[in-house]
Amino acid sequence: MSSDEVQQLIQDALEETLRETKELPRLDGAQWFRVRITRLKDFAVNHLPKDSRLREVILNERDELDVNEFVAKIDVWLKLLKMESPL
Repeated sequence: MSSDEVQQLIQDALEETLRETKELPRLDGAQWFRVRITRLKDFAVNHLPKDSRLREVILNERDELDVNEFVAKIDVWLKLLKMESPL
């Protein structure tokens, strides 16, 4: 699988993950968001090699992340992907 194909698969998984984002009320009346990453975990299991560090990192995450935490982790995940992708 080419690097472009892998990047497209990750983009598709991330878009599906964002569609499943939940808005939850906070005690102070404000709203906050949780991102469910089960589809992204499915992607990791089905498309990343078993020895992939990115696969292990994603699979060891909680199923739901705070949206700010999710956005910060995307950057790390993409860097890992770039390091693992063939030239």
